[in-house]
Amino acid sequence: AERVVVCDKACAASLERFPSTTAKAGAVWRRPRLRALDGEGRAHFEAVEGKPSPSAVAADAAAGGGADEATERPDVVVMCTGYDYWLPFFKAEVARALQLTSTRRRVHPLYLQLFCATAPSIALVGVPHSVVPFPLFDVQARLVARVLASHPGAQGALGASEAERLEWVRQLYERQGRPEDSHHLGDMQWDYCRDLARRGGFLDATLEGTEVV
Repeated sequence: AERVVVCDKACAASLERFPSTTAKAGAVWRRPRLRALDGEGRAHFEAVEGKPSPSAVAADAAAGGGADEATERPDVVVMCTGYDYWLPFFKAEVARALQLTSTRRRVHPLYLQLFCATAPSIALVGVPHSVVPFPLFDVQARLVARVLASHPGAQGALGASEAERLEWVRQLYERQGRPEDSHHLGDMQWDYCRDLARRGGFLDATLEGTEVV
């Protein structure tokens, strides 16, 4: 593609080009959050903060940008909307008995982002998002295996009581804020993996040295 436009809530409300080291030099641009797609094929973005530099506007126009810095005319739109959680393998009456729900990108109540707080013999591996998935899921699976096998190194991994597990969940929600962010880890994933490994008794030098690269 000669021109690729990326818009996301994480992008600043400004018009700027990605560093030339990213993808094809000069071909990828950041935009603020998408506001609407109209019937004439234009994409409208949220207002630009301040005023882009004249050089940025000129380069944008030369590269095929919209008539102003808040519109584009894309040939193709790729919607990367993420996903929600669905638990069809639990019958409704079972889910009610466990107080297990999945709404607004939140699976409730998951202790350690993994175990059902009300029935800790049930574990859902792979719920956290914005992570390096397979290494994190591997650590989760190793802890689950040790807990279910009553491994000596995992004694106490599930907390002292259901009340303690539910309190952990409550504090998580308080820290994370929006329900949609309940399972967002991002840079916290490394400490999270170390914590699970420590609880399971398998923290080693490899995991201890894991960090953002």
